[in-house]
Amino acid sequence: MSDHLRPAYARPTRLSRWLIFFLVLNLLAAAVAVVTGFLARLPLVQLRRGNASDAVISAVLETEFRHNLVSAIHGVLGIVVAVLFLTWVYRVACNAHALAIKPMRFTPGAAVGWYFAPIFNLFRPYQAMFEIWSVSADPEAPYRRRRTDALALWWFLWLTTNFMFSVAIAIMVFSRKDDIGGLLVGNVFRLGGDALSVPLALVIMRIVSRLNRLQAAYRDRQHSHAQEHEAVPPAANTNFARV
Repeated sequence: MSDHLRPAYARPTRLSRWLIFFLVLNLLAAAVAVVTGFLARLPLVQLRRGNASDAVISAVLETEFRHNLVSAIHGVLGIVVAVLFLTWVYRVACNAHALAIKPMRFTPGAAVGWYFAPIFNLFRPYQAMFEIWSVSADPEAPYRRRRTDALALWWFLWLTTNFMFSVAIAIMVFSRKDDIGGLLVGNVFRLGGDALSVPLALVIMRIVSRLNRLQAAYRDRQHSHAQEHEAVPPAANTNFARV
């Protein structure tokens, strides 16, 4: 790869700190959403059993409002996390291109853009992240080690969580307000999405930390080798002109 085509290498230290900070906030919001979601489910169960007293109806409205409020906060934090995460993906993709010995398949723009392509966003983002990880781990032999359990777990949780929330939103939009069974099913999917958001945030933090260290370690080795090469004096010329 030509040097003039390589993106500039830059450690995403500040970006990573902000990303992890909001991941922690998102994790806490998800944990609270699990609690409020479970509490919102209890009066719905009583209502389905035929207990339609004023106290139960009041509890349904109160717990649902509280759960919707927490879910809204969780959603806003999720958007912030998504923006920071994609910005980080672009940055580490640029760094991988800066470290790579051979041309990479996915450009930094493609590593981000595939998240927004229907159908392709089911597998292309994982392939791009796998390439970034592999090149960062060993730019000279990027596919020598294919064991990436953290990436596999991240992608499984990512797809499953998004599926859970998508189904929950669809049920909320298309179900009737008096369909208690539909509300209970939607509540299950919302709880599932909130619950899976907790390990998803933890796995993303693990990937961010690990990938940053991999890239920084190889960059530091490159820098050390360059300094050692510059420090070695040129060999003395032992060829003497004949008299």
